[in-house]
Amino acid sequence: MRSDLTREDLTVDDLADLASEMRYELIEGRLLDVSRNAIDRHLVMDILLAVGDGCGPDLLAVHSLSLAVDNRNELRPAAVVIDIRRGNANRSPVPIADALLVVDLVTPDWHFRDMQAKATAYATAGVPSWWVVDPVYDGVINLTEYRCRDGFVELVQSTDKVFATTEPFPVTVDLRALASWRNKYLSLAE
Repeated sequence: MRSDLTREDLTVDDLADLASEMRYELIEGRLLDVSRNAIDRHLVMDILLAVGDGCGPDLLAVHSLSLAVDNRNELRPAAVVIDIRRGNANRSPVPIADALLVVDLVTPDWHFRDMQAKATAYATAGVPSWWVVDPVYDGVINLTEYRCRDGFVELVQSTDKVFATTEPFPVTVDLRALASWRNKYLSLAE
């Protein structure tokens, strides 16, 4: 990474100077690399498939789409569901107001301040649902569901078993099966 991009006063305009194949997120002017390994990418795709099966024809479930928040924030969740009727499905970044569901994947270098900043951005923008998938526990995958209402984030549920919700549409994810798959591939990668 270029040394002039390690500052904490970056704007979304600075992202245009970066290589397009690299995955970055800008949180409160701090540039974060959100590249994922192959196992985590597959995990996200499995969750994305479950989400895509649940959303209706006017919604689009997408992997790693940039969301425009403001001049110092451009978020790139692991998965996002956007309302295509808003007319922005053919551009990137998409305005955060188009997002109905965002799914973030916790990585070992995630910081509490990043989660707090994202919670604030999602709540302020009125994103109805936010899921945080945490695969860093020993042998399990935990999924925590939040809902954003009136500028606040409310914890709805957290599980490492079978996750089921009806908001913003019905989705079920068998986290035990995903953890079993992930554990198998992690052991092969050692």
